[in-house]
Amino acid sequence: MIKREKRLICIICATVLMFSIAYSIYNRSQQPKIISYEPYYISRGETLWDIAKPISQATGLGIQSIISEIENHNGITANIKIGQSIEIPTYSNDK
Repeated sequence: MIKREKRLICIICATVLMFSIAYSIYNRSQQPKIISYEPYYISRGETLWDIAKPISQATGLGIQSIISEIENHNGITANIKIGQSIEIPTYSNDK
C-alpha cells in the first residue's frame, strides 16, 4: 500500500510540474514585444524610473525590466542629464 501511495504522489508532483512549466511558457509568450524605439529628451528632475513608470502601467511589465532595456539599448546607466536624448521602447498592444 505504501508503494502505491508513493507512486501516486510522484504522479501528482510530475503533473503539477508539467502544468507549471506549460503555464510559464504560455505566460512568457503573452508578454508585449518591443516593436520600435522612439527618441525621448530628458527633462529637469526626471529619472529613468519616471520614464519607465507609464510604460510599465501601459504594458504590465516590471519597471526595473523597462529601465534595464532603456539602459542596455542606449548604453547608459541611471546617470542621465537634462536635455540628453535617449531612445525608449515602444511595445506592441497585442500580447
